[in-house]
Amino acid sequence: MKIKTVLFFLFLSAVIVGQTKVGGKVIDEFGDPIAFANVIFKNSKEGVITDENGNFYFESKENYSTLVVSYIGFEKKEISLKPGLNTGLKIQLKSGTELKEVVIYTGKTSKKK
Repeated sequence: MKIKTVLFFLFLSAVIVGQTKVGGKVIDEFGDPIAFANVIFKNSKEGVITDENGNFYFESKENYSTLVVSYIGFEKKEISLKPGLNTGLKIQLKSGTELKEVVIYTGKTSKKK
């Protein structure tokens, strides 16, 4: 009976340790929340987008050590994670390079420059 109990707790601890849970808020340089920013585990397909207030939370059964946060017009940021639970993160993104202008021509245009 004792052996079964010990094996059960060993299995349970392996399942708990083999998880990564992250949560927090993504903000800009002025402290304003960034809605709908991409938050993913590096080198994976697991991720979420932030809500209207910049908040996010998700978890994985795998162990991940890096979180990648990105949004159009801001520089991508990589955050190192400790094993297990990582909540209360406050991630500040810096403004990146601006996108170039797109010009749309209608009708016939000359191909000469």
